[in-house]
Amino acid sequence: MSEELFITKTFFQSLGASFVLGLVSYLSLNALSPVFGTTTFLGIFFQGLISGVMGVLAATAVLYLLQNEELRDLLKALRTKFWRAKVLAPSQEEL
Repeated sequence: MSEELFITKTFFQSLGASFVLGLVSYLSLNALSPVFGTTTFLGIFFQGLISGVMGVLAATAVLYLLQNEELRDLLKALRTKFWRAKVLAPSQEEL
């Protein structure tokens, strides 16, 4: 794959995911407004927190469905960092 095609593909995948992130976050803010209220600090804080998390999860799902290479690399790095396979070392006698 040529470098220019790769950059263009990545750009449009990220652009699409960011539109979905914004849309889901905005709709979540509107849906959660009556639940938490907008008159207290905690209400606004939790409304924004939950909406932001939902938006990020939606964008991640879009990138996963589009088979984004950067997301695959990130998931692979996290798997090797946190879920390492146990290394079986030979006993001292075999060395």
